[in-house]
Amino acid sequence: NYTAGSKPKLTLGGLTGNLTSQIKVTDDYRNKKITFDLGADYSSVIKSETLTINDAYVKTISVSNPGTTKITIETKTVYAYNVAQSNGNVILELVRPKEKYSQIVVLDIGHGGSDSGTVGNGLKEKEVNFNQGMALYKLLEADPNIKVYMTRESDVYPTLQFRSALANEINADLFVSIHNNSASASVSGTETLYFPSTTDTRGKAIAQLVQNAIVNKCGMVNRGIKARSDLYVLRTTNMPAILIETGFLSNANDAARINTPSFISTWSKAVYNAIVEGFKLI
Repeated sequence: NYTAGSKPKLTLGGLTGNLTSQIKVTDDYRNKKITFDLGADYSSVIKSETLTINDAYVKTISVSNPGTTKITIETKTVYAYNVAQSNGNVILELVRPKEKYSQIVVLDIGHGGSDSGTVGNGLKEKEVNFNQGMALYKLLEADPNIKVYMTRESDVYPTLQFRSALANEINADLFVSIHNNSASASVSGTETLYFPSTTDTRGKAIAQLVQNAIVNKCGMVNRGIKARSDLYVLRTTNMPAILIETGFLSNANDAARINTPSFISTWSKAVYNAIVEGFKLI
């Protein structure tokens, strides 16, 4: 039984067992699909079918029964979810991310796929960004007070438009983009970029927190924070947004450090702690 509304609900009756503990959820938010695996075969109660809803909230609801019953809800915008069980019914409720989470960060790993970013000293920027970004993701994901969404988690290329649109759709509190730099071989160090605003200085303040943390904990040359109104992902996101340029692949000393496990471990903890501190400003 589907109930439309700003919090769409799917009510499932006639199911036995403690489903709230056995349901496994796959949240494919980048494609706006949430799959609830009920953990057992309920084909005798719920038949395999695809329902076209196409209201203001939900596109389709699909049920499949290969081994375990899976219900996939395709939505029109990014939703989070709640699962409850009451009076023999299981209730799958969709809620907007801000209705469930108080601190949301979108983590953007720069470049990817056919876009390698800069290349230097045997390194591809997209790969260094990925190694750094996934280490930071794991720390954020482990924090019960923070919900983290990713623009990519594999070697694919999301467009710049997709990256900022995802953050805006989620209504995130903070957008953090991970990059590395390139210039002449003599230039080295870390810089953190932010969008200049006369009315909202939170991005600048958080950029300074992150910059200080990387310089102090990782010993990188301090190139400071820089206002950049020309960068698409900073200019088009509706929340405080920063872009970290950790090091220069074109510099031999930076390149020798920034992709090592020890550096990435120290770097990710420094940035994580700065983000936690930054949320106090939001």
